[in-house]
Amino acid sequence: MAQSKVLMNIKDVMSKTFVILRPHFSLKEAADKMQALNVLVLPVCDNGELVGMITDEDIAKALRDGRSLTSTIVEDLMTREVTFCFDDQSPEEAMKIMKEKQIAWLFVITKQLAGIVSMDDLIEAEET
Repeated sequence: MAQSKVLMNIKDVMSKTFVILRPHFSLKEAADKMQALNVLVLPVCDNGELVGMITDEDIAKALRDGRSLTSTIVEDLMTREVTFCFDDQSPEEAMKIMKEKQIAWLFVITKQLAGIVSMDDLIEAEET
């Protein structure tokens, strides 16, 4: 007899431990946090609200453009339009968003930033 899959929501598979940046942080602070955590993207929050994100590519571009990592702030370079999903959505819905947008992670929202889900999280959940 085939086992039925347990229905999951994103809140069941997302990473609940994450670090946020504030808009006034320097790019150096952002780069140091990314390196320490071995991540390529960090959410930017202000008063508990997701206001953007910054990636390793944003920082690399700033360096190529000759910008100072210590005097340039995250707010100057962050992406303000962030793709997200809600914690009660299904992994299938999140996977569809990721495929459509061609991205590898989504920020997860409740009333404020609640987590991050990666393609790896969704693939792992699919296998269980």
